[in-house]
Amino acid sequence: MDLVLASTSPWRRTLLEQAGVPCRGEAPDVDERSVTAAGPTELACELALRKARSVARRFPDAWVLGADQVVHLGDRVFH
Repeated sequence: MDLVLASTSPWRRTLLEQAGVPCRGEAPDVDERSVTAAGPTELACELALRKARSVARRFPDAWVLGADQVVHLGDRVFH
């Protein structure tokens, strides 16, 4: 079964490949600025979930990995 990374980040893909995990990256269709959450950790989790779901709709027979990070200082999130 194929592994599809729900990201076009070359860094995430390189991390996986260096760990011996072959994958391909696909751009998710997610408007990141429209997503809100209670805090930065919840926001990163919600973004990762939405990205994975977006890509999984296009690749229903593959494993899809969603990931995200959020830069923040206290409760202030920097986009």
